[in-house]
Amino acid sequence: MRPIKRSWIIKGVKRTAWQFRYKDASGKRRRVQKPTLKEAEAEMRRLLAEPGAGAIRSKLTLADAGDQWLRSAEVGRNGRPPCEAATLEQYESHLRVHIKPLWGHLKLASLDAFKMQDMRAELLASGISRSMAIKIWTSLKGILNEAMIRGVILGNPAQPIKIGRHRSAEAPVQIPSPHEMRLILEAADRFTMSNHLQVREAWERWRPFLYTAALTGLRASELRGLPWSAVGSDEIRVVQRADRYSKIGPPKSASGYRAIAITAELQDILREWRQKCPVSELDLVFPTISGTVENLPNITNRCWRKAQEAALKTTKYGFHAIRHFRASMVIAAGWTPKEVQVEMGHSSIQVTFDIYGHLFGSGDKRRERARMAQEWLKTA
Repeated sequence: MRPIKRSWIIKGVKRTAWQFRYKDASGKRRRVQKPTLKEAEAEMRRLLAEPGAGAIRSKLTLADAGDQWLRSAEVGRNGRPPCEAATLEQYESHLRVHIKPLWGHLKLASLDAFKMQDMRAELLASGISRSMAIKIWTSLKGILNEAMIRGVILGNPAQPIKIGRHRSAEAPVQIPSPHEMRLILEAADRFTMSNHLQVREAWERWRPFLYTAALTGLRASELRGLPWSAVGSDEIRVVQRADRYSKIGPPKSASGYRAIAITAELQDILREWRQKCPVSELDLVFPTISGTVENLPNITNRCWRKAQEAALKTTKYGFHAIRHFRASMVIAAGWTPKEVQVEMGHSSIQVTFDIYGHLFGSGDKRRERARMAQEWLKTA
């Protein structure tokens, strides 16, 4: 919302001023008029800092604003490209399952910092996990930001209120040990030498896939969308990804674009795999046999779980644990938090600390992890 320039004539003299209208927390209509745009914008900023800086159109509810936010996300909001189908599905779920039932009836004019604190407490007490609460609160902030851009509200009262991650209250991420990961990769090696033709042919593809995941820490979506043109002689560049629906697109954020150095061992594995790789119109490194984008359930069920069962007699780790393993190795090897953030493609260093902060400690455990990392790096 920006102030509007108004002109009028009094006794033959033309006068101008800048005006904007809003409703205060009590619902009373108010008009602000200043002689210059600069003064009008300063007054608007002052009003935003007040508790209960209400809405300009008080009839709109949070449910109405949520529907507008979804439509904006479909076409691209505030200069951003349209959201991916998987992201839209997640947003719609947050709105339909959580936000509308809890607060959809609330008028935007009634929302202030005090109300947002109550809403935060209500969300945390609803029985969902803290990770899900963070995602829902982020969507709520997006809804109110969109309403602010449209000029429906003067400010976003949810912006300064956060739901932090409490690793003390949640189990730390599960990370395979170097010994476990070595056993898993050795199981993949054995599968490629199997006497069973179908097993051997299948693992000629899964073996380089697992090695690449373990030695680069790429996300599953980045591995599925990895093109040969991004594989260099000594590095892999992340330039695209495959979403849940196997559609190729850019990384989710600017930090997703990065280059990762690869070992001589991985270079040899990929060079050998390229001679056998199925032809793909998308130039994919790890396509299906028919050359299309591989899906995550196949990777989990046919590759990762089978390798774990053969090596560890259990399937306790999800596929994302391979990425956690790579991060733990570079942290143990002495990388700085900023270097880890860049390597993993995190959007901010806070994300790095939220997930791996407990690994940046000191003392005997840190020294033991460093020793294991050095042994792993020597054999990898």
